[in-house]
Amino acid sequence: MATSILKAWRGDYLFILITFMIGIGATGFFAWSFQKASETELERKFGAAARDRIAMLQMSAERSTTILNNLITYYRASLDVDREEFHEFSSQILRDYPYVKNVEWIPEVSNANRQDFEALAKKETPNFMIRDMATPNVPTRQDERMYYLPVYYVEPYEENKKVIGLDLASDPLRRKTLMTARETRQVTATPRVTLLMDRPQNAGVILYAPVYRRYAPTEGSRKVLERMEGYVAAVIPLREFVHAAIKPLDPLGVHIILQDLTSETDVADYLYVFPSRLISTSTEQILRSYQAENTLIERRTINMAGREWLISIIPATGHYNLRTQPTTYFILLIGLSFTLLLTAYMLARIRESRRISLEVGERTRQLSTTKKQVEMILVSSHDGIIGLDSDSIITFCNPMA
Repeated sequence: MATSILKAWRGDYLFILITFMIGIGATGFFAWSFQKASETELERKFGAAARDRIAMLQMSAERSTTILNNLITYYRASLDVDREEFHEFSSQILRDYPYVKNVEWIPEVSNANRQDFEALAKKETPNFMIRDMATPNVPTRQDERMYYLPVYYVEPYEENKKVIGLDLASDPLRRKTLMTARETRQVTATPRVTLLMDRPQNAGVILYAPVYRRYAPTEGSRKVLERMEGYVAAVIPLREFVHAAIKPLDPLGVHIILQDLTSETDVADYLYVFPSRLISTSTEQILRSYQAENTLIERRTINMAGREWLISIIPATGHYNLRTQPTTYFILLIGLSFTLLLTAYMLARIRESRRISLEVGERTRQLSTTKKQVEMILVSSHDGIIGLDSDSIITFCNPMA
């Protein structure tokens, strides 16, 4: 009997152990499922916010190219564009595209025509001369070269009149971009450059597009040739470019990182880091988060006037973090608590059953002993003893009866 009881106890404890393991497993599964569902929803929301911003930036990049194509069309459709006409057309562009700092007309001037060109320009702009970009704030006459690319028209005029006369061909980076635009006959963007602005944040890019005019070499000739007249340019500060692009969107707590993949080095150049409008974060902190491996990130490349830009979107501090959700801890707490309470209850029931079994066994032994004692007394008695039931039927008698 003791052996059967021991086996029963072992079976009960095994059942409790199995129940405990099932409870722990179920709790872990439900907590994991909830956490994965939360992360999936978080990634979906972040992805939607990031893709919206990338789409707006891509649209702005395409519009920036359209600006210069419209200017080229205007120049090609006109016999001559004077300063007033340039002002009227450019003012509309600046109103439609507020992130454009200024629009420029840059004629190509040969060394042979330099003196006549400067004399003509001085009629509209006193003290005009073709100047070296190495000293933009100091009027320094540009040394002689085969050709010059001076800024001649600029809008808005008052804010940017100091750039008039600067020879862009004297700056290696700008000259290289201008030559690329001329060779490809496409709108071409510079790498990140320092703009001539009276602002602390003056990093930007400049878009150049060549302007060719058709002409007949001789009067009445059917042959049509093209000659290079100059360039139109749009100066775009990067901060204004990004801010204007995402302005229609709600501030959802993401940082935007622009990189120029069309770099002369193996390392992509950081163009601009645009922090979230909700939280003020330094550029260094954003780049550290960007380089971390445990962060959400959305990347896409876009074409910005011949240069390949990489747009990266990462969450701002405190937003879209893939950390364990409080509800996950709550599910774990409730599940573990219920499992422990159920296990404790089952153990208590087994212990109570064990106690009762032991008491019943003890009482049974006592009754058995008492019965044997009574039987011995009855059997050994010298008197006859007979037991009757309620119907006077003999149920017991000893040997002497």
